[in-house]
Amino acid sequence: MLLVVGADLASAGTPKNTLRAKSRAFTMRTLSNKDRLSASGHISSIQTGRFAARLRAESTACSIGIQQAYAKNIGKLPLMRSVASKGGGVKFKVGPLTLIELGPIQSVTSKPGLSQRPVIGGLLVPRSERGRGKVRVEVKAAGAETIVKLELADYRSAIRGTKARAPIRQAVYEQTQLRIHRRVCNAFLRSLSRGLFLK
Repeated sequence: MLLVVGADLASAGTPKNTLRAKSRAFTMRTLSNKDRLSASGHISSIQTGRFAARLRAESTACSIGIQQAYAKNIGKLPLMRSVASKGGGVKFKVGPLTLIELGPIQSVTSKPGLSQRPVIGGLLVPRSERGRGKVRVEVKAAGAETIVKLELADYRSAIRGTKARAPIRQAVYEQTQLRIHRRVCNAFLRSLSRGLFLK
């Protein structure tokens, strides 16, 4: 079984057999959500899935593969499409409008299994915040299981605004964009166990 579509791995220069799971089943055992709001109004939203399988692959390769699959998954949402941008980034668009643009995938050498993309633009990103937010994917072994963590880190939405205190706009953001983000991430993690990104 491959933990992402083989074509994605090939385009990234990753051998197709590096993400093979040791067991036939890649079932999800638990799924959790955790949001943290800083005093400056930046959100960190974390979705974590624990799967009943161990991967033979080096965890950073798995993390990069999941980043690629996640971007493609968002592009399949109603009205949404993902478009490759310069330098290996990706834009999430509705019609001609770019809602969010992510930069290229970066592996974090100090932490195996962690990769990230900077949030560099789009209508939902204030100009002063471009490049600060990160979309992170962490993959790590936990005994006979694998933990996959998705994190939107240090992000401040244009809906929420850039003021340190904005309770009304914060509430609007939480009930709209943040709620949609959680649902999309949860559905993506469940899709791993259903085999949408397994071969």
